[in-house]
Amino acid sequence: MTTTVCGLWPAKRQLVAVLLRSDSDKRRLIRSANTSDGRFGLLEFLVATEAEIVTTEALARVDLLPQQAVRQQLVVWAAEDAFVSALLRAAVIRDSARAAALLARLPAIPRLRASLRRLAPPEVPPNQLPLIYAASDTRASLEASPGFNLPSGRTVACRLAHRAGTT
Repeated sequence: MTTTVCGLWPAKRQLVAVLLRSDSDKRRLIRSANTSDGRFGLLEFLVATEAEIVTTEALARVDLLPQQAVRQQLVVWAAEDAFVSALLRAAVIRDSARAAALLARLPAIPRLRASLRRLAPPEVPPNQLPLIYAASDTRASLEASPGFNLPSGRTVACRLAHRAGTT
């Protein structure tokens, strides 16, 4: 089975992604702009290729792309910042593309794979509504209810809580 692994590394004005396939030595370099469109396009490409993603703990904390990738059921690995820094220093790597390529190679090395932590999807409490996905459906059902006249945000929140059974 061929797997594709993507290493992500932040650069000055962009996010650098290097894709490596397990059956080939070739690498593919992608530079994504630091915009929401750039991140979305890169994420869609990674989902289409079903790539595993390797990033640093710091990038996983501050960038939305790793968390969105987990929500899209991609495997996302996070490496400790100190560990990656030591590897980069030992290999004398200062280029962002080479750093991303190093991250992409980590899962293929059994002893180094043990140092990676797999990101888990965020747990949603059972009494919390998935508002991002259900917002349009909920609003449509509220508008269809009798006497609906665009209430304030507090009234909508109370109605949503009532419908969820958490009055």
